[in-house]
Amino acid sequence: MDSPMLPLFSTNIFNLLKKLLNRVVKSEVLDTIVSVGDIHKLNINDNSIFKTGHSIDVGTAVKDLLKKKQLNARKIGALGFLMILKNFKVLGCLPSSQISQPISLSQLQVDVHSQYNAASNEALCLEILGNLRRCFTQQADIRLNIYQGLYDVLHRNSQLMSPVLDMLLSQLKKFYESDEDVCPPLRLDPCIITQGDQIFLTEPLQCVRKSDEILAKTRQTEEEEDDDDDMVNVQHASFKQLQSILTRLPGRLIETEMEDFEIDKNADFSLSTSVGVKNNINASILLGLYETLMEYTYETGNCSVESCLKVVQLFEKHNKLSSAVKEKAMPTAGKRGKAPAPAKTSNCLMSMQGIVNIFKKILDNSVPEHDAGVKELKDKKNFLPYVIATAIQKLNQISNKGLCDGETNNREKLFNLCCTFGRLFYLHYVENQWSNNESADQKLTNQCLEGLNIVITIANNHGKLALLQCLGFFETECEDAKEHLNLREAEANEKISKHIKKFQRLIITLLSGENSQQRGKDIFLLCSVVASLASHLTTQSTEFEQVYNWFYRVAVDQTIEDASVCKQILSTLLNLSQQTKNCPQLLRSICQDVHSQFGDIEQDCEVEDKTHFLVTKAGHCPTANVLISVLSCLDGELDDIEWAIKRHKSEMQTAASEEDDDALETTQVESMDRSLCVRLGMLVNSFIELTHSAVKTKSCLQHLLKVLTKLFNTLSSLSKHYISLYTSRAGHIGSRFEKLVTLVGRQLTQPTYNMISYVQMSEAEEGQRAEKKDKGKKKNGAAVATGVAKALKQMKTIPNLIFAMEQLEKFLIQLSKKSKVNLMQNFKLSTSRDFRINSTTVSNVVENGVSSEDDDDESDVCSEENGDNDPETNDGDQDDTEQNGEGGDGESSSSEQENVQPQDRNKETPEPPKKKKRLTKK
Repeated sequence: MDSPMLPLFSTNIFNLLKKLLNRVVKSEVLDTIVSVGDIHKLNINDNSIFKTGHSIDVGTAVKDLLKKKQLNARKIGALGFLMILKNFKVLGCLPSSQISQPISLSQLQVDVHSQYNAASNEALCLEILGNLRRCFTQQADIRLNIYQGLYDVLHRNSQLMSPVLDMLLSQLKKFYESDEDVCPPLRLDPCIITQGDQIFLTEPLQCVRKSDEILAKTRQTEEEEDDDDDMVNVQHASFKQLQSILTRLPGRLIETEMEDFEIDKNADFSLSTSVGVKNNINASILLGLYETLMEYTYETGNCSVESCLKVVQLFEKHNKLSSAVKEKAMPTAGKRGKAPAPAKTSNCLMSMQGIVNIFKKILDNSVPEHDAGVKELKDKKNFLPYVIATAIQKLNQISNKGLCDGETNNREKLFNLCCTFGRLFYLHYVENQWSNNESADQKLTNQCLEGLNIVITIANNHGKLALLQCLGFFETECEDAKEHLNLREAEANEKISKHIKKFQRLIITLLSGENSQQRGKDIFLLCSVVASLASHLTTQSTEFEQVYNWFYRVAVDQTIEDASVCKQILSTLLNLSQQTKNCPQLLRSICQDVHSQFGDIEQDCEVEDKTHFLVTKAGHCPTANVLISVLSCLDGELDDIEWAIKRHKSEMQTAASEEDDDALETTQVESMDRSLCVRLGMLVNSFIELTHSAVKTKSCLQHLLKVLTKLFNTLSSLSKHYISLYTSRAGHIGSRFEKLVTLVGRQLTQPTYNMISYVQMSEAEEGQRAEKKDKGKKKNGAAVATGVAKALKQMKTIPNLIFAMEQLEKFLIQLSKKSKVNLMQNFKLSTSRDFRINSTTVSNVVENGVSSEDDDDESDVCSEENGDNDPETNDGDQDDTEQNGEGGDGESSSSEQENVQPQDRNKETPEPPKKKKRLTKK
């Protein structure tokens, strides 16, 4: 957790860095570098990693990168300079005015094998700062990297404070109006550049934010720098000027209206026009200034009434501008290409530490002198939700990317800030829930719970120790949370279980409340938190069993009308059961519920409308959602069994080459075979229920057919495993496998064929409805192409399933010959599938043929007479002969033709009712 987080670079840039290092670093050290993080970990003060007698030519290695046209190359050059500034220590820094001295980097070389040379390091660092100052004329991305890098440099090399402050001050003066009578106080036009029809951001004005942070750093270190009076005077000069500007700027911005920045509330903020893009960029710069100055005003004002009033006024300006941007911005870009993307307006520039300080002060103020100022912040209703939303935004960035824009790269510090946020969210939410505070803002508590869930997710991704540390932050008596490092496994389980029970009580409280349906999102997030915590419990522990039983009771007993909550509870229950022996039984129970809610594919078969779990009722949770969760779990179970079969097969091959411990190996083989067959048999019972279910959702049907295909493939793998045992004379099939094959042959194979017929008829009916609906309408070419591609993909599902079933029959036949056991006695052998006989149509044709026998005889006589008179009729096509009923075989010919091509016969006979059509699958 203490390793820094670095941005991602392309492979070409990484190879360029390695080529540069190849000039000075030994080859054996270079071979160990596989990522940019490894380069960052190199200690350039360690003489053993460099080639003997080699010196670092700074000008050639780094400065040339800043002259490249590629943006990434310039970023690497700036990063290289910043890394040098971090590692070359300066004991006594020269005044910043000496940056302009004529020192050439092409002539400056630092011998890495020599002892510490303060003069060389000072000259090198000052010259690098001069080159970085010239980088302020390049792209905005490079300027952002330099601003952030300078702040990180001061943490490692604090003696460079004076020149860095001077650089930021000179950069800020380019945009700041020192005359207080001039309005607005900042010039935004120089921050934007126009190239033809495109508009770009050149200066993000991050110098204001970094000046704020560095001033805070300066206030901490200025008392320690008393050795050099000249240094202190120079530093104080830059410090006082920056402090004066940042102190007056909030008041001047408060008095300035949006129209003074040429931004009107009715202005165009769409991204399809150049005016809208320019307004968006100006708005993003101004919003960033408001956010930065809110934090600076609060931190420097010591929570006084005056400072808090300024914070509230700045927030009102911020809220007014952000609302105007949201209302007037167009959601889509222009048709002719994409408009230039403006600066990101969604990323708040307030630091995580500043947000923590404001949030903590509002929730729990322990200083009586600050009560008046805190009251001003609380009275502004939208301010606290904004602070919490900003915190959630930062936490989402850490959860998704591992780092936060504009924050430190130190993982440990970032994680501690996340845990502090989690503690504040936890205390605020729990306090409002247990106190039944009706006046509490429901939206605010929802935000706190959402933030708490993100913090738990971040800690969960870092491992069990990080999760225990995060839980320690939740406890008021151990905010430091360091004792988790020495906890034993039983103690860790007990600690996690203690917090799980707290969240479980909150869930039960919400479920038993009057407005439980309105609190569905809270219940969903709390269940997600409990699931994350339970994933770190030992499977065989009592605490894990208690959590599993609790979720089981909730699924059985609780009436929950929110579909997302039902699905979350069911998914968590299935995930927990996969770590126990109860998973197959649970899956079968849920599959029976799915069958009862969908109904049977045979319409004359009634299914009892009764479920094992209340959360699986169609009135509470859509059965399609339940089926998706079940199929995902079944898919995972089959993957595990497939892996077990392959491992068992490899162990058998290894054991076959050994002659010792034959009895022990035989016992292990029988035990493993029995476990696999029992597990598969339980899963087959679940599939039997699903194959009888009249699933109406097309996507669910396709998913079901795919998982069924995987089941038959798994059974084929097990059969091939037994064939290999007979081939190598290493084993034989057991009674469990025979029972498994019997179960599949008797209760699964034929329902699967019925399911295939049901799917095909459903697709045919849907196609007819779609054809009638789209009749006479012009079809879009892209939509037609997408539909064709989707149809072709779905067409492969049924053939794949049939092929898997036939492969299983093939291997079972081979296994029957080797084992002398008839495994196919319960299977109905497959027939040619070049065509499909529709039994409904055949039966109707037979009935019609018997009832109209006399009419057919008369028509046959007429046909013979006409055939004798016209020789061309006898030599005609077979279709015409069959239609006229040639000779005395008219009925049999019609029946044979109907058996091969039932659709042709349907053209002559009345189409039977649809209900009958869907019934005959006996």
